[in-house]
Amino acid sequence: MAKGGSTLAFQLTRAILEAAGHLQPKLRAGVPAEKKINFMQAMTPQLLNPALREIERRQLSLVAIKTHGGVRSCSLKALRRGQMIGQAVARDPRDIALSMLDAAASGGAWGERKGVTKATLEDAMIHVRGHIGRFEEWAAHAEILTLDYERLAFDTEAAAGEIAGQLGVDVDLAACTAQAKARFTQFNKGVPHRHRQEMAAEDIERYSLEFAEFIQRWC
Repeated sequence: MAKGGSTLAFQLTRAILEAAGHLQPKLRAGVPAEKKINFMQAMTPQLLNPALREIERRQLSLVAIKTHGGVRSCSLKALRRGQMIGQAVARDPRDIALSMLDAAASGGAWGERKGVTKATLEDAMIHVRGHIGRFEEWAAHAEILTLDYERLAFDTEAAAGEIAGQLGVDVDLAACTAQAKARFTQFNKGVPHRHRQEMAAEDIERYSLEFAEFIQRWC
């Protein structure tokens, strides 16, 4: 999810894999050259399949890749073949919306939609709706570990333990957490459940009704 802790989750996974002896080189196939990390906005066949072939050719065992895209046929096949596992982070849509408006005010990522700067919570809601849909696509698969944003952001070592458990590795969680945070550059406002203090009651109610099922299950 956008503004949902995806970068921190990626860096945490990457640090855990490195600590377990799995090299994390920048992939030459499938990842745009200008990206500093292994990132695919969407896992299309044109990106994912060459990346998987490169991973196999270079005999890399586990490589972390970040995405904001949904489940496509190629990623579904990779999940079913055992070529892919993953994590999806759930964050309260009310807090995501506020972070998107922060980004809009500062010119940061996810502050625009189709080139137009987000100015209102209504503008943000359209984008939040799409990211919730993509989260739910991933979360429906047993190969995907779902993480809670509040735990990830504010009890990061515990979240690292969940990821290490999924990967089946035994590493120094405190050291991995420190390394991930040192690499982490895309900060959200560091306040748990920030909507409780920053959203008007009518906006909380509107978002709560719009996303009632998601909030009840994941937040």
